[in-house]
Parts: sequence; structure tokens; C-alpha cells
Amino acid sequence: MRLIDRSRSILRLMTGLAVLSVGQQSAVQASTLINADRVSRKILIKKGDSRTPQTLEPGAVIKEICKDGCIVRIDEDANKDFLLEGTERVTIEGGLLYYDGELSKPVPGKHSPN
Repeated sequence: MRLIDRSRSILRLMTGLAVLSVGQQSAVQASTLINADRVSRKILIKKGDSRTPQTLEPGAVIKEICKDGCIVRIDEDANKDFLLEGTERVTIEGGLLYYDGELSKPVPGKHSPN
């Protein structure tokens, strides 16, 4: 592959990723939780007085969790309570919760493109 062709391919890829990223960000309004472990994890989602237990299989993803914030407890361990504000992307690894990044928040007065 010639250098010019390679540069064009890289530019197309970067442009495509940027468009994809913008499209995804406008639709996201709540936290996303991913189980990157090779074992199932029991999680408890606590919102006010509400308690929702779930089993998260290896590789499973829960989208739009904790829209208004919540506490996620992993494997019934009170020392593994994690506060989510409703805008994070987080991953369970080694039985702990890791912050992967902030999802976009809707901008007041700005409509998402459809």
C-alpha cells in the first residue's frame, strides 16, 4: 500500500470513528456496566429504598443503568459499594469496579440529531 493510500485510509477510519462517536454520545443518558471477568458476578443496584439484585454473566453489558444515580454492590460485599452518578461507563474486573470514562450528558436546549 502506498503512503498516500494509507493516509487516506487512516483519515477515512478516523472520520468514521468520529461520526460513530457523536452518534452514540447523543443517545446515551445513563451509566453502562460491563462484566469483563471470566466469572459471573452478583450485583445489587440500590436506588433509594429500592434494591435490585442481578447476576451479570461474563462479558455481559447492562446499558442505561442508574439514570439518576445509584449504588452498585458487587458480590454481596458491603466493602464493594460503588456510587454511580448516571453518566459513567464502568467495568467489573477482578471483582472490582473500574471507571472507563464519562458518557456525554444531554445539553439543555440542544436536540439530538435524528
